[in-house]
Amino acid sequence: MESKSVEKSKSIKDELKEYQLQLNEMDPVASIVVARFPMSRKSEIAMVINEEYKRFGHQVDRQHFGVVLLSFNQINKALEYLSTDAEYFAFYAVPYVIKRGIIVNYQENHKGRQIESITFAAPVEINNTRGNMGVVVQRIKGTSRYKTHRIIMPDGTDFVFKEIKSTEPSPGVSLA
Repeated sequence: MESKSVEKSKSIKDELKEYQLQLNEMDPVASIVVARFPMSRKSEIAMVINEEYKRFGHQVDRQHFGVVLLSFNQINKALEYLSTDAEYFAFYAVPYVIKRGIIVNYQENHKGRQIESITFAAPVEINNTRGNMGVVVQRIKGTSRYKTHRIIMPDGTDFVFKEIKSTEPSPGVSLA
């Protein structure tokens, strides 16, 4: 029995760094202002993001690509990969990056699992701080689902933003 070699995947951050110059020349696809999450547990964050994604019908329809599902289950799974406040706040930009970002990576057979993996990337602003964001979408048997995301500064370092002091718990999002 022959073994097939599987190409090692780049990290999302490495993909963003590879396209850094192109992303830095683009206009942000969203500008988000958010004070902070009014809770600290990941299960509570998932509920807040789920409510936000209801505004989109839990999906994004990208021209020439199709519908990408943003389900509660996918939000919970993504939280397993995220660890910083910046990544939590970046959840609000996920639909906009999927809708208006560029494709920076495509794998037809991700990790040899018969799964297509597509990384969309675009610049976003969170609390007036610009960052480059990558969103991974996986397509399994014709159904596309959000997988996870990352955000870095335009120079490739870890994303750092200013926290806004406010009692307003809901974010303001505008298309830049």
